[in-house]
Amino acid sequence: MSELKMSRDLRQLNLKKMTIVSEKPAPVQPRPFWRQPLVHFLLAALAIFLLDEVRGEETRQDRNLIVVTGAQIDRMSAMWAQSWDRPPARHELENIVADYIEEEVYNREARALGLDTDDPVIRRYIRQKMELLTKGSIVVPEPDDGELQAFFEANTSKYQSSPRFDFQQIYLGPEPAPDSASQLTAIQSGSKLENLPDQTRVVSQMKDADQFSISRIFGGSFYDALASQGIAQWQGPVESVLGFHFVKISRREPGVIASFPDISDAVLADWQVAKRAELERAAFERLKEQYEIRLELPTE
Repeated sequence: MSELKMSRDLRQLNLKKMTIVSEKPAPVQPRPFWRQPLVHFLLAALAIFLLDEVRGEETRQDRNLIVVTGAQIDRMSAMWAQSWDRPPARHELENIVADYIEEEVYNREARALGLDTDDPVIRRYIRQKMELLTKGSIVVPEPDDGELQAFFEANTSKYQSSPRFDFQQIYLGPEPAPDSASQLTAIQSGSKLENLPDQTRVVSQMKDADQFSISRIFGGSFYDALASQGIAQWQGPVESVLGFHFVKISRREPGVIASFPDISDAVLADWQVAKRAELERAAFERLKEQYEIRLELPTE
């Protein structure tokens, strides 16, 4: 029994050893270098660098590439024809294209040097192009009769004829004489003035003269001064672009407001101008609302 027990114990011991041996971990094999995370990172970085270089080279090539398309040549030819009322000859078209290429080269080189930055001339030109783009998209609607009538009534002074005058004048020269007051008294009493400058250089009287005809000869300020002068009596001196004058008005006809049906076309044209200006201003205000405007005033 003892030998049988000993044999069984030995078998159990061997099984435990085998179990222990079988549970021992296998040795770890090193990964190939191409499977290392650091290698993967370096390869990815290299790929990005190479892609960026390729794209950069393409961008540089595009920047140095000038393509003059057939559509551009047709447009330049059409602009020439519009100016000269004939298509350009072959050598003329070649010169037009050469001038366009020269302009494009200088333009690109100037932009590369930053010459377009904060240049007032370029800023003004770009503003004008943007204004044309914005204003060109505005469509002025047709007004109804009530709107047009209201516009007419709000601007009746614009449709009133200017007052008309019948008057005489005596030219006193570039400057009034020191005794102009006594001269005026004398001419009011019917006396004839002596030692006056040449009176033939300007008309002595005008009849039924409106603002345009009077201002054309004597200037606008002279016409405006006639409105404050009395009737049927010599007055002055009144200044004009020629000098000074005594003036006697024999008739003043007030301006007359035109009838709306007679000038409806003119009123419509004026309304369209005013409406377009209103819509253009509204379009700008909508653009302006997209910006935060901050004024930093200079310190005193």
